[in-house]
Amino acid sequence: MFVKTLPVMLTADPEETVLSYIEGCQSYLVNAMVNDIVSFAEIRRAYGISADVLFAYQGEQKNVMTLCGADAAETELSGSQAKAPFGLDIALNEEKILYNFEYDPACYTVYTINGFCTILDNVISEMLVKEKLGDISLVTRENEESIKNLYDTAFPVAERAAYRLLQDAATKNPQRPALIAEDR
Repeated sequence: MFVKTLPVMLTADPEETVLSYIEGCQSYLVNAMVNDIVSFAEIRRAYGISADVLFAYQGEQKNVMTLCGADAAETELSGSQAKAPFGLDIALNEEKILYNFEYDPACYTVYTINGFCTILDNVISEMLVKEKLGDISLVTRENEESIKNLYDTAFPVAERAAYRLLQDAATKNPQRPALIAEDR
């Protein structure tokens, strides 16, 4: 097994086509590997850098594996701790894209990871049909509608300065503290 970890940062121009962006990413990664003299692990140790996100493309997943001519079974090794706050492995299995997430529960919740998965699914789907990067939406149409209607209220809101709202609340509830500053 050969593993190479590369520090990567990519930027995107909304006017760039999806195809040219993907080709640019591919070129960047190939050139980074060709010119890699010092491993990321060495850089990390020398400068105290830690990875925020680890992304791995695993390629095509084979249903049947052989080792020395005999059928081999895949065994997943479990770790006790995430290697980074967020890790994502992507593999292809026939017509499907498979995601495997590893994350630190002190940094992310299951809700956040599921939301990221939904966004990733949508972006990948849109990359297949949209021409430019700027045409790609992070959210599905259903999510966009729910976001637009999130604070849809049926009553008017009076515009008042924040200090006036504080005064109104203090007048309405004289027995309760309106503001606490240090010891007063």
